[in-house]
Amino acid sequence: MPIGHHTSSYCEQYELEEVAAHLLYAYLFKGLSGEEAEKLLFGKDHQKGWYTKVLLNFYGISNSRESRNRGRFKFYSLEDAVHELMLTGEAGDAKVGSLFLKYRPDIHLPQLPEGRHS
Repeated sequence: MPIGHHTSSYCEQYELEEVAAHLLYAYLFKGLSGEEAEKLLFGKDHQKGWYTKVLLNFYGISNSRESRNRGRFKFYSLEDAVHELMLTGEAGDAKVGSLFLKYRPDIHLPQLPEGRHS
């Protein structure tokens, strides 16, 4: 299922990483709160944003207002955002970029400096 396409039921999701990609996409690109993203993806089975918060922590993405990560890529194409994520040098950004690449093999990165693509 393409990132950014949301289903109405948690049961329609097949991989935990795919769920993570959808929630991170909603947070980083659409600017939705964790709870809003979960309601969109899980419907009434949402976890009040806690699942998204755990994912943000796991991937090293701050959800503080100061970080301005919510909606960070609102005006980016997915390809441009992945390029930026892979080039920031931040471990969490590279993990998120790699996650998006897993589900969007059509995205092609330019040749990156050694050790920058995971």
